[in-house]
Amino acid sequence: MELLIPNFLGKEPKKELEMVLKKLKLKKDAVRKYYFANNALLLELDRKKISPLELKRLSQYSACSLEEKEEIKRVHQYIEHFKRLIELEKQAEIATQKEEIKRLSGKERELLGKAILDLKGSRVGTKFKMHFVKFGRKRLIETEISPGDIVLVSRGEPLKSDLIGTVVKVTSRSILVAFENAPPSWVYKEGIRIDLYANEITFRRMIENLEALRNATGRLKEL
Repeated sequence: MELLIPNFLGKEPKKELEMVLKKLKLKKDAVRKYYFANNALLLELDRKKISPLELKRLSQYSACSLEEKEEIKRVHQYIEHFKRLIELEKQAEIATQKEEIKRLSGKERELLGKAILDLKGSRVGTKFKMHFVKFGRKRLIETEISPGDIVLVSRGEPLKSDLIGTVVKVTSRSILVAFENAPPSWVYKEGIRIDLYANEITFRRMIENLEALRNATGRLKEL
């Protein structure tokens, strides 16, 4: 059984999906697949997990043409396919950076603008569930690392670290980094190194451009 739910923007798909399921009084395991495009949500339900009374109640949402359903699926699958390719490209860039970290010294990476050495962190605080640390040094910072980049933070062997953060701000003597979880205490010691891991802004823009097609209208939809 397929249900078509109109006015589904998909800006926060998981959250919006939960709200729809709550409104329909449906459990998550009753949904086999879902697609969202053209400002609508298409749900494929598992009939075995829905009672006859519920099926009757939900039938009001199943009135739409086969052509409309197929277009929603086609647009959704197109976007998700290319999002997966973008993620693969991002992982390939990270692999390239790791290989370069292994091959070049920290000073060589710094000369290329892809690393910043001899830093010391200081706690800035938390905001929007993110933990902010300001890394600084007396010597001028000249780097290609910029706000939005994903960076690897380490002390000692960089490839033995799994501490990943996102650059918020870069000045001539400091770099502000946001972490999803509270960073370990060693980030507040001397000898911290920051390496470029991936240019998050580039990949985010690619995703945003794709998502713009999901609910596109007019000429953009034709493209």
